[in-house]
Amino acid sequence: TNVEALKKILKVINEVGIKKFLFLSSVAVYGISKLAIDEKSPKAPVNHYGRSKLMAEELLLEWAVSNKNSKLIIIRPTAVFGNKNIGNIFRLFKASTSNKFILPGAGGAIKSIAYVKNIVDSVIYCVNELNEKNIIYNYSDYPQLDTESLSFKISENLSIKKPFKIPLILTKLISYPIDFLEFLTSKDLKINSM
Repeated sequence: TNVEALKKILKVINEVGIKKFLFLSSVAVYGISKLAIDEKSPKAPVNHYGRSKLMAEELLLEWAVSNKNSKLIIIRPTAVFGNKNIGNIFRLFKASTSNKFILPGAGGAIKSIAYVKNIVDSVIYCVNELNEKNIIYNYSDYPQLDTESLSFKISENLSIKKPFKIPLILTKLISYPIDFLEFLTSKDLKINSM
């Protein structure tokens, strides 16, 4: 969808003369980083999703160069959450409320999140207020919390037990065999080293 469908969309918009294009990409184009990232950070996606988003961005940048009067907005949001969302923030919330959630390691990994309505406000602002030809930016809400703080806030707000923490080495000993099983069966077992 991110690449082949986009090629078809670009063909149609060229035929009908559309000059503004907004694309919701992802911070997945950067891959995994222990450092804070910004729009100039190197791109090194680690999965098909991130690679396909990066390929789509490259197609759109080519389109923008060949269409002098165009306006391109590429937004790279972090993990998006909102009403009826079933993505990874929902899974973290659901796990945190299950009383079976185990927090691996120190829980210090930053979990940047973006509320869908805030992204919409950001889009409206870009479309209506900014006059630059091409706009590419990362989107995240603040404050950014680490996984432990986020899961503890969920627990506190719902008055439930805080997640149990286990050392990262123990997590790896448990999860690597599961990775192997996922590889053998081609099934998502919901628990893996990632």
